[in-house]
Amino acid sequence: MFSLKSLLMGLGLAALSSSAFALATSEQLNYDRLISGDINQVKQAAQSIVSSNNSNPEVLDVLAQYLAKNYLAAADYQLDTMAWACRALG
Repeated sequence: MFSLKSLLMGLGLAALSSSAFALATSEQLNYDRLISGDINQVKQAAQSIVSSNNSNPEVLDVLAQYLAKNYLAAADYQLDTMAWACRALG
């Protein structure tokens, strides 16, 4: 069934992707990892954001959207990724 929440998330990601051309190379890599939705890629992006102290709002917004969408339904093996996402946003 079609849900309004998934539509809004898709529209939000599409709006953010239109302005992604202004990102630095490392930020673009993290952005691409985040929008892939792959749990391992998201974890790598979050770790990279933490280590580089990245504060680009476009990248952090995508990470926040991923976290908001997935944290309640996260399986045990995904909790480390969610923790890295929280740390990156903090």
